[in-house]
Amino acid sequence: MGRVHTVSTAGIAASERIFFWNAGSHEIGGVQATPLADVFEAEASTRRLGNLMVFGLRAAPHRVQSGRSDAGIRVADPFLRLRYQRSGQSTIEQDGMRRVMRAGEWMVFDSSRPHCFVNEQEASQLSLQLPRSVLSERDYRLAKSLQGPFSMDGRVSKLLFECLRLSIEELDDTSEVTEQALGYSMLEMFRVAINEVGSVRDRATGREVMEQRVREYIRRNLCDPELSVESIAKAMGCSPRYIHKTFEGKESVSRLIWSQRLDRCRLELMAAHGQSITLTELAYEFGFSSSAHFSRTFRSRFGMTPSDFRIRVADGSLIN
Repeated sequence: MGRVHTVSTAGIAASERIFFWNAGSHEIGGVQATPLADVFEAEASTRRLGNLMVFGLRAAPHRVQSGRSDAGIRVADPFLRLRYQRSGQSTIEQDGMRRVMRAGEWMVFDSSRPHCFVNEQEASQLSLQLPRSVLSERDYRLAKSLQGPFSMDGRVSKLLFECLRLSIEELDDTSEVTEQALGYSMLEMFRVAINEVGSVRDRATGREVMEQRVREYIRRNLCDPELSVESIAKAMGCSPRYIHKTFEGKESVSRLIWSQRLDRCRLELMAAHGQSITLTELAYEFGFSSSAHFSRTFRSRFGMTPSDFRIRVADGSLIN
């Protein structure tokens, strides 16, 4: 049936290629390109699968700027585009944000809104265009909220990439029923892919919230001698293991507790009333087991004992 439509500059005189390209690009829903090199070569393929559209592009360095005036941008019929970077590097600018896509990465963007793509070197991409009408409200909002780009290694997005590639490179002659089925399958894989990265993002956000809650709890309970990972977990309504996981790759919670206690003790010694409180009282007030324990950890952190620190505060020789 020959359902893949291709536009190529092959065989076109070099002086006429960009004009030919932009005219052909318009026919398959593309936008005007501006070459960034002396010689412009490009090839684009497109295929409709039900309500979805698959695009393949290989081009020399160029820039495309879309806008509301472009015939290929139908603002009244919004759509999203999932874009894979096959080779080279591309930069997209939209809504004041600038994102760089490298080979092996993908992202989703609202291609019905003004945007700019720049390929400063020869690059190739593979895209899936999805009209707003085929997505649920939840999936549409989720897809638009994803920042990206994301790696497709080991993810459902990699499987979707292969399906897109096959649909324009090897599965050209198929029936309309098959095309509808392919489009439906790709839509389902798209939903799985965005929810997969969305769940990772949400888990990361949840950890950030928990981390802030733990830090605030520690700050408010530094004087509690029983302050520990276990007591924090009990207060947070979670397991100690979850607390440890929240701070994975960062300063441990136990070290954070003692670090904040030492910082508070240092501030107390620098305050006016710090000259009247005994070091033993200060040590016990902030959960240290003894004045010796306090002195040892204070010196390890600040390079001098608490008593030496207080003397330097009193004589004004301390440099903050």
